[in-house]
Amino acid sequence: RRRLEKFPIIEREKVRAQVTNFDQTYSKKGNPMIEWELTIVEDAEYAGKTLTHRTPTTGRGKYVLKAFLDACKIKRSGKSFEPESCLGMIVTPHLSVDVDDNGRKFTKIDAVTS
Repeated sequence: RRRLEKFPIIEREKVRAQVTNFDQTYSKKGNPMIEWELTIVEDAEYAGKTLTHRTPTTGRGKYVLKAFLDACKIKRSGKSFEPESCLGMIVTPHLSVDVDDNGRKFTKIDAVTS
């Protein structure tokens, strides 16, 4: 899988996007997570731009993964699921623009719904 791209600046509160890729990886602290590539599909100005949504798969942050799977309408049996089952699904990322420690603006995904 190719490395997911960095966020573009998206001046919208929410957009419609398709799940187009994922990468099972680790956070800076070494915790397992999935980086999802979301490609904007329903906005003339931003169509084709990609966003990255990170979902922890363990610990207290795994509720973010559950919310993402709910947005993808994925029913889990027990605690296992196949990330591939989210590919092609249309979701609604809720966005805001934030500023990092170096003063650079970036688009942040606050939540993802169906």
